[in-house]
Amino acid sequence: MKNSTQMMELFKSKPIFEELAELRLKIATTDDLKIKGELELYEDRIREFSVSLLKRVKARENGAFEELMSLKDMKNFLHFYAYHIRDYHKFRYSKQNVLHEIRFQIFYHVVNNYRIYNEPHEISLLITSMRNWIRQKVSTALKNTYNPKDDEKLDQVFLVGDATDDTEVLVRDLIDRYLDREEKTVFELKFFEERGFVEIGKFIGASKDTAQRRYKKALNKLSKILSKEL
Repeated sequence: MKNSTQMMELFKSKPIFEELAELRLKIATTDDLKIKGELELYEDRIREFSVSLLKRVKARENGAFEELMSLKDMKNFLHFYAYHIRDYHKFRYSKQNVLHEIRFQIFYHVVNNYRIYNEPHEISLLITSMRNWIRQKVSTALKNTYNPKDDEKLDQVFLVGDATDDTEVLVRDLIDRYLDREEKTVFELKFFEERGFVEIGKFIGASKDTAQRRYKKALNKLSKILSKEL
């Protein structure tokens, strides 16, 4: 059974939601009551780990927020929105400034607004609670605080007509709603982490071609759904 330190090290490289998905599959498919009990105990330890970490952030405990942001789930969220917020503003703002503002908004939200649900998937609930407003909050802060870097300024002609494009925010929600566990894993490894199909294939126990086909399948599924929702 992993302790908190071991779980922290694990979840720096593996999303908690992925570990929970695998864990729940094992719980649902095992007939051994002893093993099932051990798995359920581990699930509860993940809940304790996640809830305790958020409580420590809420209490402003030294180093707790950095631990939270070192989790793979949070790093994926941070870098996904950093890219798409910069893209939304035509890269007028530096990556460092955008990352700083996202981190600030996350910290403020956890400390002041987020209600802990005491669930194993607590970190996923936190992320879900931020998706609908994070870009607006960060965009407002950027406009009020920073001047675009001189080497990132673009002609105004390239800024016309794109300010209301919310596609990037919608896509992340669609991933959670419509992709199955394996499609989501392949998509996130490729999209968020930019891993090659050989490496992705090894991760999911399949060939490079299989990994590539599943990624394309996920892309096609999202494209069809996105065209209906926009």
